[in-house]
Amino acid sequence: MGLWKTLVLGLKVIALTVVLTVSFIIGTMISGIGQQAPTAAGGAAAAASTAQPDPATVMLLMLLASLVQAVVVAYLVMEARWGGWKIAGALFLVFLNTFLQARIETAVYLRRQVPANLGSQMLVTGLVTALLFAPLAVMIMGRFRRGAVETARAERPHVSWGEWVGKVAAVAVVFVAIYYLCGYYIAWQSPAVRLYYTHSTELKTFWGNLAGIWSSTPWMMPLQSGRGLLWLVMTLPAVWMLGGSRRRVAFGTALMYAALGGSAMLILPNPLMPPPVAHAHLAETTVSSLLFGVFVGWLMKRREVAVPAEKPLSKAA
Repeated sequence: MGLWKTLVLGLKVIALTVVLTVSFIIGTMISGIGQQAPTAAGGAAAAASTAQPDPATVMLLMLLASLVQAVVVAYLVMEARWGGWKIAGALFLVFLNTFLQARIETAVYLRRQVPANLGSQMLVTGLVTALLFAPLAVMIMGRFRRGAVETARAERPHVSWGEWVGKVAAVAVVFVAIYYLCGYYIAWQSPAVRLYYTHSTELKTFWGNLAGIWSSTPWMMPLQSGRGLLWLVMTLPAVWMLGGSRRRVAFGTALMYAALGGSAMLILPNPLMPPPVAHAHLAETTVSSLLFGVFVGWLMKRREVAVPAEKPLSKAA
């Protein structure tokens, strides 16, 4: 890539960063999210998390989080073999999935610490952010221009129901495995995390911890399987839009899951949990999203064939 193209790409990434930040701010203003403090049910941990951070620091961290996401969005759009509204639709679903997953997490783990209407506010924020940012991102990257057409199309060989069921089941199982392995060996190793969720710093073994989850909340693992399937449904169009080899698709999907799946937003001050807990979850979700993204991208990659060029009409015709 030449110096001029590199400069132009850098300017596009900066524009994406600003547009994403503004879109998110507009979404929060429309939804009213963040205007209510966590309830007292969370105890000292929740109270500690309500300390008001410096506005300049918040804005700087928000721009940093948006920059990480903007870099990944730019990469995904450049790697896309689609164009125009197809890319915008795929990005819309990816960003909306971020807020859907966050909504599920707060409903399951933080229901005592959050206001009753936070769930609907999160969904409105996500919907507005995705609606504003997705088409503008495609426009900034120049994929709405005339001539920005598909460079390849996926073959559509016959896939039996058995194959689809096998792939879907594999996604559900692998998501649960990665979720609990990373949750225990990364986040749960932090005494602050254990104290926040259980009011105790006791560290059980992995299997002992898993047995406790199964006995106290047997619905949790099926729920997490459902979350894995939601990831698949909401991001599959974005996976299929990526061109290149299976390795490149797996790499792109891993970046997409890690940066656009909510991990980057944990950089921001979190009104629901103290910084040590949020930072532990940042490390956990980054690693788990990368691993899950590699698996989904590798599993769901479709073969491609070149789109035949249109033959110009001869003058005699």
